[in-house]
Amino acid sequence: MKKNPDNLKFRKYHKGRVAVKETYLNNKKFVYFGTFLGIMAIGSGRITSKQIETIRLLLSKRLKKRKGFYKIRLFSDVPVTQKPVESRMGKGKGAVKYWAMRVSSGKVLLECGGKSSLNNLIKVLRQVQSKFSIRTKIVNLNFKVSKSRSRYSRIKFKI
Repeated sequence: MKKNPDNLKFRKYHKGRVAVKETYLNNKKFVYFGTFLGIMAIGSGRITSKQIETIRLLLSKRLKKRKGFYKIRLFSDVPVTQKPVESRMGKGKGAVKYWAMRVSSGKVLLECGGKSSLNNLIKVLRQVQSKFSIRTKIVNLNFKVSKSRSRYSRIKFKI
């Protein structure tokens, strides 16, 4: 899995802020891959590329045995810099320490499904939940196309 982008306009960026939006028709909140379970971010923050890689390894180990599949919808694209310890002030911006991704609340972070039972998937997703640095929840999302004013009607099942 790719850890950081190939070509950026600049090597180092400003810190920036995570935008907190509450729009339900945002494309980030829809399930794309025909799955029935996912993890949604409740809080906002940054997720590092190491956390994404740890989650990927955990999912590939646990779901391979049970014939399940997963789709991680995360990619670290923000370089985070840090100056060396005990260096004096000034002399420019520090070197890139790690790559991260800004996550706003309400974004579906990953999806999983397959032939395994619902209890096994929930057990795996609870293990994955502990690896995130932000608050998350396991959601069962099912979207149907409707003829109403909005393109999708939202049906949410409690787990």
